[in-house]
Amino acid sequence: MAGSDAAVTVLLIVLWYGSSMLAITTSKLTMQMLKVPLTLCSAQFLSATTVAGLVLRLQGRPCAVERKSFGVLGGVAITYTLGFFFTNLAF
Repeated sequence: MAGSDAAVTVLLIVLWYGSSMLAITTSKLTMQMLKVPLTLCSAQFLSATTVAGLVLRLQGRPCAVERKSFGVLGGVAITYTLGFFFTNLAF
């Protein structure tokens, strides 16, 4: 069981870094053609949310958020969005 968990962890890390490289590369290319950091940020956030929802559904986990978690989730969402925004603004 531990070997399986380690393999899943390594796979998720590789997927995370691969998707990060893809996001940064496409962001840079997009920002060189068009200067729209907020629009690009919104598209990236929507894509990440959609993919996360699909992964949760494939794993059979609930997509709903409990009311008491809204504060934490809101803080994470703002941080995530600002990270995309400032990365895009840097180009």
